[in-house]
Amino acid sequence: MKKEHSLQKKLKRKKYEKELYKLQVELCKLQEWVVHKGLKVLIVFEGRDGAGKGGTILLVHLHDLLVL
Repeated sequence: MKKEHSLQKKLKRKKYEKELYKLQVELCKLQEWVVHKGLKVLIVFEGRDGAGKGGTILLVHLHDLLVL
């Protein structure tokens, strides 16, 4: 039997949502820091179609509109 790499294991939905939330919080903290410092950042979202990139980008954009 082939061993799966720890990153290849499928997360359970609840764990996935919890981890995703933590990452989104960190992304928002970064965004607030960048705005506070007057810096510019380029973030590349890589992943398969339908992997949630668009939703994450939308959340960052909406947060940016609320911060300004």
